[in-house]
Amino acid sequence: MSLPARCRHCRQTFLAQGIVGGYVGDITFTDCTTSCPFCGGTADIQSGTYDFVDGAITAFTSPGMTRQKVEQFKAIAESVKEGGKDAQDAYSEIVEIDLNFAPIWNQVNENAGALGLLVAIITLILSHWHWQSSNDSTREVEERNAIALEKIAEELESQRLSSVKTATNSRSD
Repeated sequence: MSLPARCRHCRQTFLAQGIVGGYVGDITFTDCTTSCPFCGGTADIQSGTYDFVDGAITAFTSPGMTRQKVEQFKAIAESVKEGGKDAQDAYSEIVEIDLNFAPIWNQVNENAGALGLLVAIITLILSHWHWQSSNDSTREVEERNAIALEKIAEELESQRLSSVKTATNSRSD
């Protein structure tokens, strides 16, 4: 599993790989560091409690996540979907918004058909947050969001496996 980190020396942001192995659910990191893959300097792992689903951070419930960040992420995804932005340029903007979006973006880029699904899911999440914020306590909203995110991760994985199977079948023909 990977976690967002920023180098103290070169200021690069990246996903620190192999920090935790296997399925762990929620895990809290405070004042942790790793080596920067760019310059070898000390990099700070973003402190907070992370929720993992099938080895990926569930970005929408990660530490410091706000509705504004999710809306910015959605706008970038829509721009790429409509052909107005290059996927690599989008990645740079996405990690500037919040590095926790990187695993989701990487997974979607492996399956171009999933980009439209991602935009639709983000729209539903934003609508859900708006509706729930007036009706439930924060804890209840977080529990519902976690369930929704598990379903999203399952659907994205299903889409990815489907595209891999299709590509494999195409090569064998």
